[in-house]
Amino acid sequence: MTELTLKKLTQSLITGVGLLALFGCAPSGQQSAEPAPTLSLERIYTDKEFNSERAPYFRWLDDGSGYTVLEARSKNTQQTDDDSHGVTGNDIVFYQPDGSGRKVLVTVEQLTPEGADDALSIENYQWSEDGKWALIFTNGQKVWRHRTRGDYWVLNLESDSLYQLGGETPKETSLMFAKFSPDSQKVAYVQDNNIYVETLGSKNVTALTT
Repeated sequence: MTELTLKKLTQSLITGVGLLALFGCAPSGQQSAEPAPTLSLERIYTDKEFNSERAPYFRWLDDGSGYTVLEARSKNTQQTDDDSHGVTGNDIVFYQPDGSGRKVLVTVEQLTPEGADDALSIENYQWSEDGKWALIFTNGQKVWRHRTRGDYWVLNLESDSLYQLGGETPKETSLMFAKFSPDSQKVAYVQDNNIYVETLGSKNVTALTT
């Protein structure tokens, strides 16, 4: 073995011993990292750890001028178009797509039936073609897999008149699939497996099937 080869071998050995000493003296915390938490059904469905925030009941207006969402706030709190939302109750709020405009279209006070302490809990809503009426679905019950049977209320946005559909004596949680007519004068719905049409503002109900 030549002197040069022996010298290189010695240098390699010294380098190896140095590296071994370096890693051998590393803090114990760096040697064993904490195991990643296990993904489980409980974390997903019970703890709802991965649920994301969303805009509740987002609706584009038919003319494309903007969209509406539900925003929660305190029922008896005065609110202007610039106030931040509070904790309970739902206003229906309009936004322009570029974020330049915000307007409260329907307040939680308007959605509180006469004599009731609480506002309607909105599960779905829609606007009439002429923009004068709001149709509110609430108190939904499951039919098979989906909450399609419940109560429908209409709000006249000009007079603030709020009443429940179903004639003079509405039957609770009995209406399904309510829709405005194209002329915004009536609402059609299904009740007890038949189709009815109710004239807005008059509570006159006509059976289309029997």
